[in-house]
Amino acid sequence: MRSRWRLIFHRRYILPAARGQGKGGPGTWAVVRAVALALLLLSVAAWGGGARDGGPDRAATQLWTEYVRLFGVVAEPPAVLLYEGQRAYHEAARRFGTDFPQWSGGFYDCHGRVHVVRQATAAAEAALLRHELAHALLGRCSDIPVWFHEGFAGYLAAGGAVDAPAEELARRYRQTGIYLPEASFLTAGPGLVYDGTTLAVRYLVATRGEEPLRELVRRLRRGEPFEQAFRSVYAIAPAGLYAELWLGQPTAPGPAATGR
Repeated sequence: MRSRWRLIFHRRYILPAARGQGKGGPGTWAVVRAVALALLLLSVAAWGGGARDGGPDRAATQLWTEYVRLFGVVAEPPAVLLYEGQRAYHEAARRFGTDFPQWSGGFYDCHGRVHVVRQATAAAEAALLRHELAHALLGRCSDIPVWFHEGFAGYLAAGGAVDAPAEELARRYRQTGIYLPEASFLTAGPGLVYDGTTLAVRYLVATRGEEPLRELVRRLRRGEPFEQAFRSVYAIAPAGLYAELWLGQPTAPGPAATGR
């Protein structure tokens, strides 16, 4: 399916959004498409027409407002690029130097842009946005391990729910067979990676509370290295959490840091 582009800047549309809009004819629209493609790195959104319930831009703005309030951070929202189909999405991913498997439906490019494929329902689209915006909330990709990036995104996508005792979460985590330092989509199926990493973050919240997680996110957004921030907040190294989850031997919770 052909993609149709519209350029956004700080969430305000400044070019015609759909074929046939504006004063120009087909030739003008071809120029608009070429300009939009050329300026992709500035901020582009791929969209196939009218939006449901105000569209993903509106939904993303609402979710981002919820996230920054919950975590107590000040952050500009990322640009959201919505693609009409898988073909346009994967073409865009390759332009960013990434070749995702066919099951992929969204990614954060680590440069202030969230890319998602249009979903069949508004609810599915919202869930995907929650996941990808959580990646963006961390502010960067370098040095933050896969297990935390994916686990944190899975935790927020599910509404930040901890619906079982810590022991049960740890048991379910071990059943996935995912060892956190080695978590990767190259070595395990996506379902196992998502489940295992999300269970790890839920376990972290179940045993230490929500505020330490929020403080960890604030420190990461300030540029603090992941391992240093984790030690400062939880008073254990990430390796301590790995052993605790894998061996089922709880480590004494460290004090929660409160500074911003």
